[in-house]
Amino acid sequence: MAREVGGARFAQFFAGLLVFLAPIYLTFDNFLSMNAFEPVFWMACAAIVLRVLNGGSPRLWLLFGLVAGIGILNKHSMLFSDRALQLVCS
Repeated sequence: MAREVGGARFAQFFAGLLVFLAPIYLTFDNFLSMNAFEPVFWMACAAIVLRVLNGGSPRLWLLFGLVAGIGILNKHSMLFSDRALQLVCS
């Protein structure tokens, strides 16, 4: 996502490092539960929307629907992130 918004190599590395060391992910991903997969689906949807808004193919909306659908099957709180993305994009 850092590359998609124009970040250089250092910005990409730094963003990845901070996400890797974030305590919330270390806590959620320490055991297998629905909460471990929720941030993955949220970020995948956000990355797809960002790609479409930066001039990507409109066919990526199909991929967004697939990822969002699997995320909703995983946990219903995925609807909150989809609604937030809808409000931001409008």
